[in-house]
Amino acid sequence: MSEDSRPCDAEFVSVHLDCVQVVTHFLRGLDHRRYDAMVDLMHPQGTWLRMGKVLTRDTMLRELAQRSTTFYTKHILTNLVGSCVGEDRFILEGYLLVIRFDDGSIYDGPAPLNGIFATEDWCAELRQVEQKWKIFQIRGRQTFLSL
Repeated sequence: MSEDSRPCDAEFVSVHLDCVQVVTHFLRGLDHRRYDAMVDLMHPQGTWLRMGKVLTRDTMLRELAQRSTTFYTKHILTNLVGSCVGEDRFILEGYLLVIRFDDGSIYDGPAPLNGIFATEDWCAELRQVEQKWKIFQIRGRQTFLSL
């Protein structure tokens, strides 16, 4: 094991998995229009920096309600790494791949795929609230954007 490596601590692995589950459910809620479920995953003081706006639990539902019902998205998190920052804080960093499509039609089957719309360097900070991990902050910085 190199000096930069840390041993595989069972508690760390458990927290990492819990936090990955939270952010995965959050993004799946976005893709499947389960906005109430997304808000439930946010810390009471949580924020989401989304498309230049800082959204809170209170403003998320209002903002997301404006999304078209013909707007299809998939958000894919990959290359996730985690860091403990104290007993009740955990940081996840990775890449977010965004696939999106909207031609004004509702599809019963698959929507056409034009490729990846954008990629982001992505980061989430989670904090414990009543022994549950909640999203305290999500932010991303676009690294590639489709032409």
